[in-house]
Amino acid sequence: MPLPSLERLACHRNTFLWRYMRKLLGITLFATLSGILIGYGLQWSAVQLASDWIGNSLPAAEWTPAIPSIIHALILSIGLSLPGLWAIRSVSPNRLLRNESRGTNRSQWLLGGSVFITYALLVAYQAEDISLAGILLGALIAITLGLMVILHLFQALVQRIKLHGAVGFGVGAIKRRPGVVMVQISGLSIALCMLLILNYLRTDLYQLWSTSLPTNTPNHFLLNVLPTEKDRLIKQLQQNNITANNFFATTRARLSAINGRAINLDQFDTDRGKRLASREYSLGFHNQFQNDNRIIAGNAWSNDQKGFSVEQGLAKSLNLKLGDELTFRAGAINVSAPILSIRSVKWDSFNVNFFVQGTENLTNGVPHAFISSVYIAPDKTSTLQKLLRDYPSVSSINLTPLIDKVKGVLDRGLRAVQGVFSFTLITAIVLLLVSIETARRQRAKEVATLRTLGASKRFIVNATLTEFAFIGSAVGLLAASLAHIAATLIAQRLFGLTLGIPFSTWVISVAIGTSLLLVIGWLSERRLLQQPPTQQFRR
Repeated sequence: MPLPSLERLACHRNTFLWRYMRKLLGITLFATLSGILIGYGLQWSAVQLASDWIGNSLPAAEWTPAIPSIIHALILSIGLSLPGLWAIRSVSPNRLLRNESRGTNRSQWLLGGSVFITYALLVAYQAEDISLAGILLGALIAITLGLMVILHLFQALVQRIKLHGAVGFGVGAIKRRPGVVMVQISGLSIALCMLLILNYLRTDLYQLWSTSLPTNTPNHFLLNVLPTEKDRLIKQLQQNNITANNFFATTRARLSAINGRAINLDQFDTDRGKRLASREYSLGFHNQFQNDNRIIAGNAWSNDQKGFSVEQGLAKSLNLKLGDELTFRAGAINVSAPILSIRSVKWDSFNVNFFVQGTENLTNGVPHAFISSVYIAPDKTSTLQKLLRDYPSVSSINLTPLIDKVKGVLDRGLRAVQGVFSFTLITAIVLLLVSIETARRQRAKEVATLRTLGASKRFIVNATLTEFAFIGSAVGLLAASLAHIAATLIAQRLFGLTLGIPFSTWVISVAIGTSLLLVIGWLSERRLLQQPPTQQFRR
């Protein structure tokens, strides 16, 4: 059989690039379509399983999200691969034979930058909010840079470790395959981090929120207390040892003017501002604030003043500031007064709180009723029912079933999200298996060389287990650290709570990461030990 000519062996660089691109596109489309089919199947299964909780009210799954999914997959797949393939086009065969590396050139940076910009535009298009897209991309960049720094520090630490025997050879494998190790650590640590964050939110954060509430936290609201009945009702509550918070006068009203100018929804920049300007408010009137309110601008008012105090979120949305005059229309009556203070409100205290609270003297001539929150002990339920019979106009709202219902909904929602994040962990495990398979040829030659030189199977197994145990420990520590930072920020910024992460979390995370890597490493090494060295050298 004649040898092929050099012309037939030669391959033009564009032909080479297109050949690999076709394979990449085929694999990407196959994987994406398979994932879409599996996703719809899992969604259908989840709806059937959750029908006892939520009934049959969920709409049928649509196919329109499949198109953005395919575009995402193509951009990420091509974007991550094209810079490397483009660089290979300009590498000469001699350089490949001499195993010479080449730095990143300008064209690779341009390709990578263009891919990132395209992906950022796609994220912004799907988010339909530039600020939200910026936060997502900024978090992605921050996480990527943070992982790069941590992994480089880990690599520098490994370089300084001097060990001998099977343990030294196992740690040395991390030095010989740094790229593969970095992929394994980053992929698994992020997936495990997500699961730990959800565990914090589902258990620790809720327990912390529950214990942060006082023992006698109000669990009932008393509504529509008439002014002529208020004092007599307060006296009867005290006689039955039921503590009621301050009774606040309240009336329903709409914001009609700011500084004498009628409300025009076009003057507000945000959708929230327009909604708040057009809604009806429950105005509160009392010369004192609830103990969970904090004045952040202005001063506490005196009893002879007339004015409003506005919650800080409402003030920001409506562009309100101290001194602005607000006019509310309650039925046929207008109530006008300046803003004397801006305050923060702790809405989860179950006290009576208002977006806008005025001084008591603003109620002159305004029809109003009173509202209060009380704590009713389980043994006082019958007493409350008797009081409600004596006051037919008074209504009671029991918050206990509502709190339990919200707790159940949140728990189920977090469990559902935890199930979704479990797929991320499965994806990370698949990525781990792919990275192990990528380094399989190099690992096979190492095992064959060691066996040829007389190394025992026990030595090789111990070295492999040491390598994967070291990587698994790094995965566990990194995942627990990232989850601790993220959960602490979520607890402080969103819930105003200080979350204490127990030390056992790090232990559990390291145990999970180490056990997972040890099982996978032992299974991969066992196959190599079953093959004779000569067969491995011929590959």
